[in-house]
Amino acid sequence: MKNGIHPTFFPDAVVTCACGNTWTTGSTKKVIRTEVCSKCHPFFTGQQSRLLDVEGQVDRFYRKLQARQSYVDQKKVRGDSRTSIDKPVSELEIGSRAITALEKAGVTNVGQIIEKLGQG
Repeated sequence: MKNGIHPTFFPDAVVTCACGNTWTTGSTKKVIRTEVCSKCHPFFTGQQSRLLDVEGQVDRFYRKLQARQSYVDQKKVRGDSRTSIDKPVSELEIGSRAITALEKAGVTNVGQIIEKLGQG
């Protein structure tokens, strides 16, 4: 065994459950907190039909689901708001002098502007 690479072992680590039950065991952590134990778990207590929602896990799941839905909605709005290459130059939010200059050059839509930029 190499010296100095192993974590500190606590033979008297205290485990505390959310129901208030405590016991000691050996661990690399001094204090351990758990949500359920054999005193309060529905399988061990015989109350299997009871829904156990410790620390709002169901609410946390619904918040994550709602955040995902809002992300998908925002992504869709961003995709819809992008400028189409078939959009006429006159609908762009640029000055009238620029629109007139582009029309004189024969550029009528956004796709043609991108093509001209690619040419240099």
